Amino acid sequence: MHPHSPLYVVGAGSRLFQSLALGLAFTAVSGRPEALAALPRFPPGAVILLFADPPDLRQTQALLLSLLERVPVGSGCRIIYMSTISTTFGQSAVFPYEGPYAQKKRMAETILASRTDLDLSIVRVGNVFDHGGWQAVRNRTRWAWMPAGHSSVFVSNAGLVRAAVNAGLQAEPGHHVVNSWRVAPTAGIFRRVVAIPGLLSLYKQGWLRLPLKMAGRLLRVVKVYLPSHDDLNSFLAK
Repeated sequence: MHPHSPLYVVGAGSRLFQSLALGLAFTAVSGRPEALAALPRFPPGAVILLFADPPDLRQTQALLLSLLERVPVGSGCRIIYMSTISTTFGQSAVFPYEGPYAQKKRMAETILASRTDLDLSIVRVGNVFDHGGWQAVRNRTRWAWMPAGHSSVFVSNAGLVRAAVNAGLQAEPGHHVVNSWRVAPTAGIFRRVVAIPGLLSLYKQGWLRLPLKMAGRLLRVVKVYLPSHDDLNSFLAK
């Protein structure tokens, strides 16, 4: 990143972004659906950190297409997009499954990569247990039920994400993917982990997806965490 490059953060209200404490001056830009018409026209050489995370495919597509319309072709702009490790879950050799969140993020990566004239760094983040939804899961869980033999989890934190963002800022021109996670023992995340033989085979039965989802909701009442199909690959790090 050139020291005089203007920096924009789309979605600066993100708790993940706020936890990074980058120490850089920036212009905050809203990524909300009702604010898309107010997106600025980004000047040549601008750096855009994209932390906004619309809730569904349609709104994600609208945000990215609106943003790219305001980045002139050949302007030398750089985009750093906060994505997720779940975009790789569909290619898993153990449990190839891609849920709605992964589909949304993978679509976003594809849209951004279509602009070959831009410098692009895709930062893929693992489970962030320091704040947000994963922190809530961690805090309320007494027992985590996991498939036997899978005792690790892909974890991210502010330090790892900050390093990945800085790598994106300093990267050579072109398109890059930066993995911003580490493998950690699941037992170090939850108070107690129960390994259940045969559980993975149940996930692989397509017709059991809804029953397992309902079971997961019921188990929350007694503070048991049962991974959803969308999240299971986060814990298949072995």
